[in-house]
Amino acid sequence: MILSDLQLRQWGWRGVVPFSHDNVNPASIDLTWSGKYRCSEGGGTWGEPRELSSPSVLSLCRDCLYLFDTAEYVEMPAGCCGFFTLKSSMGRAGMNMLHMGLVDPGFQGTLSFEIQAVGPLPLMVEPGQRIVQIVLMRLEAEPERVYNGHYQGNREPTERKA
Repeated sequence: MILSDLQLRQWGWRGVVPFSHDNVNPASIDLTWSGKYRCSEGGGTWGEPRELSSPSVLSLCRDCLYLFDTAEYVEMPAGCCGFFTLKSSMGRAGMNMLHMGLVDPGFQGTLSFEIQAVGPLPLMVEPGQRIVQIVLMRLEAEPERVYNGHYQGNREPTERKA
């Protein structure tokens, strides 16, 4: 079952930091960009972490792949999993997210995601901008074990860990 706005608000007050009531939709919560990123030009390796502070704006290069993370630190309950995806308004502006993210039960941290500019016009983003949204689904039963992997506790855009 997908959680509704009422259930998302209840979870958000204890499971999303910082949490804004204004970011709750009927079946999702908008999450914002932290301003932290890594860039990969031409499919190469990820560059060094960078941080843009508000009110600065980043112009996305069409030949680059970006690794962003959310400003929100998410604490997923043991009885739920989450899916996060690009907000449709960002897609219509010319942004592409390379995959839908899965947030396992028990995960804690900021959510990293890969984006690229694909539209015909320059695409500008700024820290605090709503870029992705998360949907929570209640599991039929709690898992035998919750997430405790490489990305637990992340607080920056994190590239693949071996």
